[in-house]
Amino acid sequence: IINNKYEIENKKQNNEVTFEKSAILIVDDIKLNRKLIIESLENNNIVFFEASNGKEAISMVKEINPDLILMDIKMPVLNGLEATKILKKDKNYSNIPIIALTASIRVKEVHSLTTLFNGYITKPIIYDILIKELIRFLPYKTNVIELENYSNAQVLKIDEDKKDIFIEQFEINIKNSWQKASQGCSTEDIIEFSNALSDFAKIYEQNSLVVFSDAINIAIYDFDITSLENLIEEFSAFLKEIDYD
Repeated sequence: IINNKYEIENKKQNNEVTFEKSAILIVDDIKLNRKLIIESLENNNIVFFEASNGKEAISMVKEINPDLILMDIKMPVLNGLEATKILKKDKNYSNIPIIALTASIRVKEVHSLTTLFNGYITKPIIYDILIKELIRFLPYKTNVIELENYSNAQVLKIDEDKKDIFIEQFEINIKNSWQKASQGCSTEDIIEFSNALSDFAKIYEQNSLVVFSDAINIAIYDFDITSLENLIEEFSAFLKEIDYD
């Protein structure tokens, strides 16, 4: 039976990203979780090293000096929080980017997490999110055109002939995740809402909604809570505008 703790959703929309030679240390007490991450990034010029707890990680960092560390939070012997604090206090290793691997967290908890770590990824890991975190810190090449940027100057809208089907699909597939997202339950809930909205938008060719959902994901990846809150408010206003009760 596969442990779903780190099951990686293989949405390889970023499969044209190729990293330059880099070393990544994966720290997790479950071997399968480390294996899944490595397999998702195979053939990408990355050399992987593994540690099963924070104590092993610190020793390995001193030995290999990796370019980046993926650090699980809950581990025996020495957890990820304590290991990261030790590494960040050491001037020889404080500049190594450390990305936390964590369960779903509330939006209000993001700031406290990012004061220690350079980034975070929630579980289960989605391939696209993993890639977008890695390219923040590792050199890479790509032929992919950057996603269109969303700005407040753009109007969130839907074609008039698609309004009824949107309301119908919203009730069935989007409403539940939207209610959780609008209440700021967790980043995982917001990502679930964004993905559901994006799925509808792509099927019915509603580019404004596609770009809007991308903007939500980008705000999460960048830890831009202000933009995230503004986007949530904007979608709420959009629902009122299309007369959704």
